[in-house]
Amino acid sequence: MAAEITTKRFREKKKNNNSEEREREEQQQQPRIRDLKVVLVLFVVRLKKMSEEEPKKTEKQLIRQAEKERKKKEKLEKELKKKREGVVSSSGGGGSVVTVHASQTPPVHLDAVSGTRDFFPEEFRLQTWLFEKFRKCGLRAGFEEYDAPVLERQELYKRKAGEEITQQMYSFVDKDGVEVTLRPEMTPTLARMVLSRGASMILPLKWFSIPQCWRFEATQRGRKREHYQWNMDIIGCKEITAEVELLSAAVEFFKSCGITSADVGIKVNSRKVMQSMLTINDVPDEIFAPTCVILDKLDKIGAEAVVKELTETLGLPRETAENVVKTLSCKTVEELEEMAREAIEVSSGGDDGDNTNSNTKAVDDSSIRELKELFKLAEEYGFGDWLQFDASVVRGLAYYTGVVFEAFDKAGELRAIAGGGRYDKLLSLYGAMTPVPACGFGFGDCVIVELLKEKNLLPNVQKRVDFCVCAYNKDMQGKAMKAAGLLRQTSPPSNGSGGGGGGSSSSSSSSLFLPRALTCLALGSHALEDGGLACGGYKPPGP
Repeated sequence: MAAEITTKRFREKKKNNNSEEREREEQQQQPRIRDLKVVLVLFVVRLKKMSEEEPKKTEKQLIRQAEKERKKKEKLEKELKKKREGVVSSSGGGGSVVTVHASQTPPVHLDAVSGTRDFFPEEFRLQTWLFEKFRKCGLRAGFEEYDAPVLERQELYKRKAGEEITQQMYSFVDKDGVEVTLRPEMTPTLARMVLSRGASMILPLKWFSIPQCWRFEATQRGRKREHYQWNMDIIGCKEITAEVELLSAAVEFFKSCGITSADVGIKVNSRKVMQSMLTINDVPDEIFAPTCVILDKLDKIGAEAVVKELTETLGLPRETAENVVKTLSCKTVEELEEMAREAIEVSSGGDDGDNTNSNTKAVDDSSIRELKELFKLAEEYGFGDWLQFDASVVRGLAYYTGVVFEAFDKAGELRAIAGGGRYDKLLSLYGAMTPVPACGFGFGDCVIVELLKEKNLLPNVQKRVDFCVCAYNKDMQGKAMKAAGLLRQTSPPSNGSGGGGGGSSSSSSSSLFLPRALTCLALGSHALEDGGLACGGYKPPGP
């Protein structure tokens, strides 16, 4: 009998202890729940007050007020969500919520180095989307992808033509005593790679790459000190059809993004034609390349500053410098031809004079025909409306030898989107025994993203998880992981850019940490019975 009484008292005591423990837990939750109720009451009062004031306000004020309240509501919802997570976590849902609070005075700089970028997951998804656009356009045009180290020898870029690029390199001497640099552009690297294989390369080559390039220059909208650049090059084809293929690929990319010829144009010129014009204006051939480098600054510094630099840096007479700058105003090939004939007549002193000088001064007819052929083929290809002749386009790199082109924003808000041309002498500069025809373009990632923002054409690239497997309790965590592993084996990973195809899965022990998944699988006590998968499925609302 005494044993029964003792057992009964023990049970009553245990029951009382459990009751007291539950009461303590409820008391701990009361302040948080009370805070939530207070916040909700204040929010309702604010909404009521806003509705009472509405008749007294204009429509414009109401729109502003509604937008303001919407932002406050979003902020409030985020705060409430955090508080709910804290309540659930502290009541046995898998531990306390982990947050990151940075010091106001951290021991290191937390921002990326000036002119560079961090790519957080949401930004990296956008970059992945853009790079896939580049790749698809390149592959569809029959190009192959390649890559190379970001570190190159400085000698590859020192061409002694006064180019800005040599002053913008991130250069240093490595521990082997070699002068190296982070590559400022990819074309010389391509030339080096082709020459390293020599005669074993079967031409023509159609290669593309998306390298990261580095230049220490002033940062501004669409211009960083590091950027990625879509490079497309054709090696071993001397016909103008190579340039047409490159221009077609660039236009196809624009179209794939929703950009039209009303948004972007491509200016085209020829270095050969410009060399003829400079010869007519008594500019020596040996300073042709540095002259083009200076002329390329026209849009940046203006005509008068260009004339001043031509006279002071290259020693050209002022009249010659002014005539050279004047030729850049031509907007059609025919207008350039007419200006050349007039200049020849003036320099020869008329038809009755000595024609010896005029015989050495003439426009290169083959380059004029080449330009006209390019425009004709572009029309037949279906993108003629994207092109326009512009004598001011000469490009700032000394190695260009023929047709040059530049894609630009027709609204005039942004710098050049892409640029390129023919460079038939570059491989000879690096050791080719015979001339190797080549042409290509570079297409930076910064400017095109700014343009897509301007046109509201940037996609909303969401994180994607096809399946999220969660366990009802800790005992089921291992089985949830096993289920996630089985799903990963039976379906390829998704592309992470919001596109279709593929599958991905994630395992979780708490619904608080579920990513936005297409399907959620909840595993109970009978999961994975007999080697199978038994679970409840749930598709969350929303996109």
